[in-house]
Formats: sequence, C-alpha cells, structure tokens
Amino acid sequence: MADTEVKKNNLELFSYKEITFISSIFIGFWIGVNLLFKFISSFFNRTVGRYWPIGKVEPILPTIFGIIIAAIVFISFLLILKLRSKYEFNLYIVIIIGILLIIGTNIFHGLWKGFVTPTEGSGGITYYWDAIEIEDPLEFLRTFNQRQHKLEGHSRRHPPGAVLLYYFLYKIFIFSALISVAILIISTIFSAIFLYGILKREINNELALYITFLFLLIPAIQIYYLANNYAIITALILGVIYFYMPPNNRINLIGTICCLFLIAFLTFMVIFILGVLLCFETIKSYKNKRVTNFKNVFLISMSLFLIYVVFLVLFNFNYIASFLYASQQENPQGFWLFADPFGYFVSRVENILEILFFIKYFLL
Repeated sequence: MADTEVKKNNLELFSYKEITFISSIFIGFWIGVNLLFKFISSFFNRTVGRYWPIGKVEPILPTIFGIIIAAIVFISFLLILKLRSKYEFNLYIVIIIGILLIIGTNIFHGLWKGFVTPTEGSGGITYYWDAIEIEDPLEFLRTFNQRQHKLEGHSRRHPPGAVLLYYFLYKIFIFSALISVAILIISTIFSAIFLYGILKREINNELALYITFLFLLIPAIQIYYLANNYAIITALILGVIYFYMPPNNRINLIGTICCLFLIAFLTFMVIFILGVLLCFETIKSYKNKRVTNFKNVFLISMSLFLIYVVFLVLFNFNYIASFLYASQQENPQGFWLFADPFGYFVSRVENILEILFFIKYFLL
C-alpha cells in the first residue's frame, strides 16, 4: 500500500510553485520572441502576425453556451484528476477520457463549428467536397493524375489517399459531424496504443500511462484530432516508431512498411520520416561505436518504391508526377528557400515554436 502511494506521488511531476515559475518563464519567452521577430521584420519591410508564432488564431468572445461547456469540461477534468489520484487507470480508460475531453473542448464552439466545419470547411477547399463526388474509388485512383488540377485546394496538394479516406468515411457515416468524430476516435485509439507501447519499453507501466494521458491533453491534440487527416498521420508516425524501434525482425519491418505506405498515401511529407529513420540509425551507430547500418531503411524505402511501381502498373497512378504537381502548386515561384529566404526562415522558426508552444509541459 505504501509503495503504491509513493509511486502515485512520484507521478506528480511539478509542484504548484514550479508550475507558476515555469509558466511565467514560458509567457515571458513567448512575448520576447514575438517582439524580437517583429523588430527584425521591420528591417525587411515585412510583418509577422499579431500573435506570432501562432500563425492562424484570433481571440473570440465566448457565448453563454460556450462558457457553460467550458465550465463542465473543466470540472470534469478536475474530477478525473481526483479519481486518478485514488484509482489506477488502464489504457482503455485513458483513451476514453481523452476522446471525451477532445469532444468536450470542441463542443465549446457549438455543433456546427465544432464538428461540421472541420470536415466541410468554410470555403469549399477541403477533401470532403471532392470525396462526395466520387462514384468509383478505383476509377478516381486511376485518373487521379489527370484530374488532380481540378480538385479542391487541399486535395490537389495531397496524394489520393487523403480524398479516399473521406470517401470511405462518408460512405460509412454520411453526416459530417460523425465523420469528424470517427477521425477523432480512430486517431486517439491508435496514437495512445502506439505511444503507450513505445514508452512501456523504457519506463514503468504507471508512468507510461500518465505520459500517454498528458499527450492527449496537448492543445494541438485537443484542436486537430477532430476531423483532420493529419491526426491519423500522427497516429501512423507513432506506429512507425513503435514498429521500428525494437530489434528489427520481419514482423516489425512489415509493420513499419505498412504504416509508411499509409502515410505516403495520405501526404507527400513521408520523405521527412525516412530522413528521421536515417538520423536515428546514425545516432544509434555513434552511441554503439559501430559502422552505420542503413540496411533496414534501404529495405523499407525500396519496399515503398516497389509498392508505388505496382500502383503505377495496376492503377496508372504516378506518385512522383503527383508529388511534382503538388509541389508546384504549393510553391509556384520555386523552392521557397530560394524564392523568399526571409519568409522561409520565419515560417520554419514559426513551425518549430508553434510545436513547442502546444507541447508545453509535455516537453518537460
């Protein structure tokens, strides 16, 4: 009994004094960075957003409904923390709590803005509007290269899997709000399972559960895990890490390849994940003082290449041509680093700081 109490106390990572101190440093740092980049931008006759490095945000006055929902979610969260201090949670409970909290924080905006708009969008540029026009998914895949330029903004900058994901969800759930919730549930379940599995190899079960719970509380998860295909991509990236990290037997490699294939079918950013695997192998070799072995990364990369060769032969889908068109649409003036070095630099810093901003205490 005493050991259990000590273990639970050890999970209290920060005292109230430490939270206050860290929060003060955090707020001061962000104000300082904001003012610094506004000052630097003035020398280039450029501007950054008012709330930089948060790119797209504007404060809104909450409605009475929103205030009531926020109060309910906050009280529920305090109750959850109280129960956690008395009872042991398992992974299933953590997943259910995470899903309910994400739903609660989005109900704050109302049913339409909170659940329908994330899927349908407000300007007709989302995958949803292309997905509901599909009559034959195989025909859509076969003709994707020819029709890519006619698709909505998001669709033509991504591989066909992004639209097909919404097509199948639409066929199953029909209503946009249910599609949003389905993406939330799928993403949360697999993210929690993979993250917990990764952590459990390195730390004890109780702490692994606690960190998984903290992960689901990150503002970015609370915001983007409802109706955003990058929520599913995030879960799949965790899947890549889960399968790749242990000794690479055949099953692990197959799991890694499957996750990477699905990521590549949803986004062209898969190339960065392969780069991360290369860095991981390099660091591991340096720590173990041996020659770097890229065999597994090579096998995975060749497997992905062969899969898309098969797609080219069977479905006439040219992945490279699709990527080049999407790249041209995203950067019509050429590689952004050369076309606008200052804008590229500021945006990269913004991306990194925005991630750190949303991770907050989870990073510590």
